[in-house]
Amino acid sequence: VDPLKEHFLELEVVEYFQDGSWKKRSNDNRRLHCLKEFQERVRSSGWVVHIKVKVTRFPAVLEALVLRRFVSRTDFRSPGRVVRVRHPGLTRQRSRPPLGQSANGM
Repeated sequence: VDPLKEHFLELEVVEYFQDGSWKKRSNDNRRLHCLKEFQERVRSSGWVVHIKVKVTRFPAVLEALVLRRFVSRTDFRSPGRVVRVRHPGLTRQRSRPPLGQSANGM
């Protein structure tokens, strides 16, 4: 399966303008989290995980379903740093450092 060709593996991304620049946020945070974890596991073998994304820019394109999903899945208090991973009967949160920083701050 080629993740760059298979539509079902495509991640939905919303691009919006805030504080003077364009920001991108995933609408598929759980899958993105899993892909980041997988990348960390295979990094030492030299593998690079590539993904395909479908970007919807707001306000240029207002697709009601995408907007509704984006708003319902976004916690604006923690801009992309917390991913909630659900398990049957269990909910936990995992904080991720900003891109380019390791968990120990280096």
